[in-house]
Amino acid sequence: MEYISPLGLQIFKDVMELKSFRAAAQYLQISQPAVSAHIHRLEETLNVQLFEQPYRRILRPTEDGMLLYRYAVDFSAMTQEMVSHLRELTAGNRGEVKFALSVCKPLFSKIAACYLRANPKVSLVFRAGNSMEVKRLVQHGVVNFGIEQKSEDDPCFDYELLYKTPMTLFCAKTHPLADKKTVTVDDLLGFPFVNCLNGSRYNQRINVFLSQLGIDASNRIQVEDGSILLNIVEDGFGLGILSLSTIENAIAQGRVVSLSLESETELPPTECRLIFRKNTRLSPATVKFIEYVREEIARHGYLI
Repeated sequence: MEYISPLGLQIFKDVMELKSFRAAAQYLQISQPAVSAHIHRLEETLNVQLFEQPYRRILRPTEDGMLLYRYAVDFSAMTQEMVSHLRELTAGNRGEVKFALSVCKPLFSKIAACYLRANPKVSLVFRAGNSMEVKRLVQHGVVNFGIEQKSEDDPCFDYELLYKTPMTLFCAKTHPLADKKTVTVDDLLGFPFVNCLNGSRYNQRINVFLSQLGIDASNRIQVEDGSILLNIVEDGFGLGILSLSTIENAIAQGRVVSLSLESETELPPTECRLIFRKNTRLSPATVKFIEYVREEIARHGYLI
């Protein structure tokens, strides 16, 4: 297969558009003999004549010359598009970012939506599940990174603390305790709590906290994730405890009420962290998205 120099093709395109070897040489800041040499090399490679002979002050392309010019224009456009796309990829402005999370889904859904509005050429693949599922997806390379509640470290992964957020006791705006705002342990007795599934880290933390308060941790609704828990409490059944970042929108919209608890026993904060597979090289698009997440976390003051 004959090789056609991309530089020679670009020089031919410039000669065609400027209608002069001399003008093309001045535009490209090379010598006129160099321009002529590239044109002759194209003619020899393709075994065609690109301009009518003899050369005149205003060049007239042959039929073969016009055909090659159309290809040269297409090639130049494709080259510019390729360079532009590669620069966008290198800068992280284009590409696919895949991540999974087990905590604070409303917060990260909002962050993801804002990021996509500012970066329309980036594609986000957003997976959700429990902590074990997130680790499995990261370990097998299905996603680039995960976001999970802090648990025991695993040597297969690298971790980075993303933020800590306080846990908040809350109820529906129609709940009997909604008007009190500040409640005691005695106020909580007799009201059911909505919790996550038995065996989950969240379930264990809440059960420990309630037990320290002397509240029976049994006979409460169990749900799969915080968004379902929020919906059930919002609908008026029982009390809930979730991270502030999960329910802050519902509080701001008046859908639920945050309750201050008079007790020496404090709710432990939720620690959220990034999880990466060991020795994984992240794409520029993934690195840029993670940097954006860190900036948004810091801007909203979630880190405590």
